[in-house]
Parts: sequence; C-alpha cells; structure tokens
Amino acid sequence: MKQKFITALLFLQFCFLSVVGQPSLSDAGSVYDICVDGQRAWIAGSNGLLSYDAVNGLRQETVIPEEWTKGRSWSVATADGTVYVGMYHGRIGRVTANGLEEVAVLPDGDICSDLHAVAGGALFAGGRKLYRVKAGVAEPYTLPGSELQSSYQINDICDDGSSNLWIGARLNTDGVFRFREGALTKVSDKTGHVSRLAPDGKGGVWAVVSKMGSGLYHFASDGSVAWHEPSADGLVDAQSQCVAVDGNGMVWSGRTTLSGYDGTSWRHAALPEGRAAGCMVALGSKLLVGTAQGVMVFDGLSFTDVPSTVIDLSRPSVLPASSLPRYTIDGRRVPSPRPGMMIVEQGRKYVAR
Repeated sequence: MKQKFITALLFLQFCFLSVVGQPSLSDAGSVYDICVDGQRAWIAGSNGLLSYDAVNGLRQETVIPEEWTKGRSWSVATADGTVYVGMYHGRIGRVTANGLEEVAVLPDGDICSDLHAVAGGALFAGGRKLYRVKAGVAEPYTLPGSELQSSYQINDICDDGSSNLWIGARLNTDGVFRFREGALTKVSDKTGHVSRLAPDGKGGVWAVVSKMGSGLYHFASDGSVAWHEPSADGLVDAQSQCVAVDGNGMVWSGRTTLSGYDGTSWRHAALPEGRAAGCMVALGSKLLVGTAQGVMVFDGLSFTDVPSTVIDLSRPSVLPASSLPRYTIDGRRVPSPRPGMMIVEQGRKYVAR
C-alpha cells in the first residue's frame, strides 16, 4: 500500500496534465489573458493554463512544469492549432502533448506581457519592445518615441485582418501604434495608457484607455478616430480595463460594469459583487470575462460560471487508432491518430495503439 501511495505521488509530481476537480473555471485564480481558436478558449492564469471546449462543455487544466514556474503564465496565443504561452520572466513556450517546448526567451530580462499568433506561423511578443519570434530568435522593434519614456510596456497586440498589427502600450503620451511590413508607426497622439485592443471586424480596432484621456477609442479603417468619453457617451466605468466585440458586432468595455455599444445606443450589465473584468474575449455571441477570481461567461444579459465536465486524465485506456475520435488532448484535429497519441473523449483519456 505504501509503495502504491509513493508511486501515485511521483506520478502527480511529474505529470504535465492534471485532473481537474471543480465544476467551473473559478480555480483559474487571477486571469491574465484569454485567447480563442474556433470554439476552444485558452486561459492563462496564476494557477496555470486552462482550456475550455465550448462545444462539448469540456475543461482541461495544463500544469506549468516546475522549471517554468519562476514566472507566471502571463499571456497566451493560438493559431493554426498551436498554443503558445508567454511567461512573466520572458520565456515563451509551445504547448505539446508532453509539456511546454521552449520557443524563445526575450532578451535583456524583458517581460512577455502579451503574445499574438497570426495564421501562417508568425508569432509576436510584447514587452518593452515588439518582438517577432522566428526560429528561436526574438527580433526586436522599438516603438517610436519609447526611448524617451522612463517607463513603458506593450499591453496588448491584435491584428485587423488586413496585414496590420495594432499595439497598445503604456506610455506617458502616445500609446497606439501600427506594425506593417516590418515598420512601426504612430497612430494617434491623443491616447495614453492603452489597456486592451479588439478588432472591429471591419479593418479597424477598438482601444480602451484607462489613464490620460480615458475612455473607448475607435480607429476605423478609413483613418478616422472616434472617442467615447466615460459617462457622457454611455461608458459607466471611467477606468475600463478591457474591450471585446461579440459575435453580433456589439463592442463591450468596462471593469465592474460592462457597457455595450451597437453603434447607436448603449446598454449596461453589472458584474457580480466583488468581481472586476481584467480581460475578455468573444466566444461566438458570448464573452469570456477574466477576473481575479477566475472566468465567467457573459451572454449579453448576465454572468455565470462556465459549466464543464471533469476530464479524468488519471486512468487512460488503450484503443486501436482507427476507433478513436479525431481530437488530441490539446484540442487539435488530426486526420488519423498515430500510435501513442493521446485523445480525450467524453471525459476520458485514450492512448492510440
């Protein structure tokens, strides 16, 4: 009995994937970043990396290996079925079935404050500079004017679907930049501390600014800029921290109260008492909202914990590859499972033989 107990402890210590024992995403702890690939969301939080399959209602926890835990999982990005995690100490990893595989480390002790992956393989990281990560090297691009600032950091990166990257930064004066074909340019001199960005689906972006000209800015594809001022323009929170555009085209922004704008009118929804939105992302017509107490789903009217089915990863079964479903444990679809590949179906893990 004692030997079995010790064996079990060793298994839990070295196993990359762990059993999830709670029926919601509240055990994510403080949530720092969320990204979505189709109907699967990935959540980087203080307790590791969580994924949520909205179609099957399945949730999975990925434990950050011990050698990576010198820094928190600060940011997450996904494209082409690959998931990347950026750590507080600048280390960037790729999620695999066997653990985290190092992709690059930002130079000069820089913090990986945000990651953005583009379809086709391009990966960008934000810190005190913008980095393009390729072949294990983080190539830096310095933000115009940032060398004059005593303190600055890239807070968010997004793309508008037209080969433009948009960068939101914490600066004393100008916090919005655009990156295209290797060149960084200023977009606006009116904004300061940009917390988050969200593409509008029409070639432009929304930016939420929490200091110095706080409010919600819309940078349209034609170059025009619109500013929605707190209170006067319908925004309830003067210090909004996040912004997202849902599947219906409505833009939402806020902190303790989300304010939604459809281009004409506003409506509002207060978060549960004690909760505040730090990041959010659209998942179809709904939003996933990250807080210091985990993740909630917002359907446009109310907030609820994400329902889930516990995935038991402790007792895998072995089945012929031909009989297995076509999804790996990290959510990637494969044409045919190979021997040794691990698959999740209905809360059980299977190993192809």
